Amino acid sequence: MKKYILLLLSMILMTISCGRDAVAKRMFEQHMKIIQSGDMNKIKKWDSSMNIPGIGIVLEGFKKITYKINKVETKDKIATVNVTIKYPDYSTFGNEFHNMITEKYKSSNIASKSEIDKIVVQEATKFFNEKIKENKLSYSEKTINIILEKQGNNWVLDGEKNLEFISVLTLGLDK
Repeated sequence: MKKYILLLLSMILMTISCGRDAVAKRMFEQHMKIIQSGDMNKIKKWDSSMNIPGIGIVLEGFKKITYKINKVETKDKIATVNVTIKYPDYSTFGNEFHNMITEKYKSSNIASKSEIDKIVVQEATKFFNEKIKENKLSYSEKTINIILEKQGNNWVLDGEKNLEFISVLTLGLDK
């Protein structure tokens, strides 16, 4: 009888612990679905800190991100999702973009920094979207651990603890 009770308790414990992993995995997949949508409204609703002027540069690239979850481990209120992410690497076009923008605006008299920033964002968005349409992207792949913290009933992705993931989301523009 004792063996049956131990077996039953082991099965319940296994179900509970695997269930927590499954919930964390599902929440990560929901986060990635929002990112992969490239829809600014969905992204802002998910994370208001993503409401920055330059985000438009990477939105189309977000649609090209693919990932594979390798492993999920949950301990207390922390879940670690080991994932391999393949993403467009915009850094390979950095020099080309710099040369293009320098040539295009070298004789203009733009005075304010805000106007320069606005032009750079517009030109970069246009430039990288054209590269996507021309299918001239190169891709990088990384295997990283993403940390989710349980807050109430939700698993939350904290940017401070996921700097490598944030770097991936810049699509190489942080290099």
